Amino acid sequence: MNWKISEIGRYGDQVEDSQQTKPQRKMAALKMSQHASKPIYIYPATVSPTAQLMKERLLLRIQSCKKYTAKFNLNQKFGCDLANSPRLLRTAMNMGLRVVGITFHVGSLPDDPAVYASTIEAANDVYTYGEELGFHMHILDIGGGFHGFDTTNMTFQKV
Repeated sequence: MNWKISEIGRYGDQVEDSQQTKPQRKMAALKMSQHASKPIYIYPATVSPTAQLMKERLLLRIQSCKKYTAKFNLNQKFGCDLANSPRLLRTAMNMGLRVVGITFHVGSLPDDPAVYASTIEAANDVYTYGEELGFHMHILDIGGGFHGFDTTNMTFQKV
């Protein structure tokens, strides 16, 4: 379902399905998302606008491991480069933001099941660094991109 931010909270349990993952958001949309009690995602371009809000629970969205490909690669559009994540976390800390976890999406229909393990490992490194900075990290959102069925080179067991 595609929900408008203004509708969040009107439909009870469906609020759990709503996430603010858009890389560039208008300030009004960010303010409305505060009332949904859901974490919002931060990217390099959104750190400053996000800091203007009340202290929200934020997830740092990272890119998946670049040595793997997917039919629909989301690294072009979403997430920070892993090399930039320490700087982004330090910036968030200096601005008094409340980062509570890490999120990623491997893209749709990845070519190799190893992308999940490698990206989870990278997310763990960023998560640990966030804890070392003093953030209370407690969320690892592994996104989507999972095949809905087994194929010869992609089975649930391999993932």
